[in-house]
Amino acid sequence: QAILAQGLGLAPTAPRSLRALPAGALAMLRLASAASPSLPFGRRCINAVAQEGFQDTNSYDSGRPGYSAGTLEQVSARLRRLADARGRPASAVEVGAGTGKFTRPFLDCYPALAPAYTAVEPIRAMREVLQAKCGGEVRVLEGAADQLPLPDGVADAVIAAQAFHWFANLESLIGMHRVLRPGGSLCLVWNTFDLRQEWLGQLEGLRD
Repeated sequence: QAILAQGLGLAPTAPRSLRALPAGALAMLRLASAASPSLPFGRRCINAVAQEGFQDTNSYDSGRPGYSAGTLEQVSARLRRLADARGRPASAVEVGAGTGKFTRPFLDCYPALAPAYTAVEPIRAMREVLQAKCGGEVRVLEGAADQLPLPDGVADAVIAAQAFHWFANLESLIGMHRVLRPGGSLCLVWNTFDLRQEWLGQLEGLRD
């Protein structure tokens, strides 16, 4: 499931409170909060699971599901349209890139984007796997959504794949807004269960 938003709806001087957020940006925060109710809505949070539980990168990388061809194409189509409209190659920043579960297949889908693609990940163990997969093609940086180590206005798109719920807060929206060019896009991607599959329906029943 990919959610593509044309910009964040924030003014050049970004709001400093949740109450001041435009409806679209506030809806994104609420959507992420619903996806992960254990995380505090609208507050800065470095979750202990992310800090400690993701150190076993081999299990994480092998156990996490990938992304459908349709999802990859949906995101790449948005970037291609931006590139066509601006008459130059698009650029993208992926936030919370993890071990490259999205990064690697997305670059395979859209290889021309690689020279202008920056993958940002705060956890070193994850970043090392990401670097091994993609480091020769893209720039891999240490950083978080609320403190992206990038200049203002460098990206046509900010991408968060299976990650936005970890940093669904005002500071992160401001940070992502800062690096987007005017008219840029925020692309949020999540995996969801296909409950048409009988065994997945049974698994979901156990979770309930």
